[in-house]
Amino acid sequence: MSFLTNFFKNRKNRNWLIFAFATFAALGSGYLWYGFNTNSSLVCSLDGCNNVLSSPYSKFLGFPVAGLGFFYYFILVLIIELRFFTIHKSMEILFTMTIFTGIMVVLYLRYLEFFVIGSICEQCWLFSFVPTVLITFISLLELKIPKLSLLQSFIEKGKVL
Repeated sequence: MSFLTNFFKNRKNRNWLIFAFATFAALGSGYLWYGFNTNSSLVCSLDGCNNVLSSPYSKFLGFPVAGLGFFYYFILVLIIELRFFTIHKSMEILFTMTIFTGIMVVLYLRYLEFFVIGSICEQCWLFSFVPTVLITFISLLELKIPKLSLLQSFIEKGKVL
């Protein structure tokens, strides 16, 4: 078996990886939130970051979306820390619901960027979309769904990753 196969089979390793991605996303969302609150120009190779953060869609119910992202990933980090110490069904349901909520919100925000605002914020992609996709992929490895067992068998044979 390969190193990656052994790594992903261990639940604690998967939790550490999810923890790292969620922490990265929380710090990145905090950076975006800071940029929003100070009206400072973000480091971005495109003008999209500043366009997105200054759009009317950068707030939800009067609160900055980047701040909501920070709190979402912070809560996810706390849930993951609890997963280190317990394997309880209610904790897994909470984790799954949190991941699902994150996926839906991130997809909606990317829709707004592409089709409504018309600008792409590469920082938003880096700090929300990429970690959410990676966390989702790692989380799917834990589910006992028949179609996913095919994915797991490809990983075990070293054909994926």
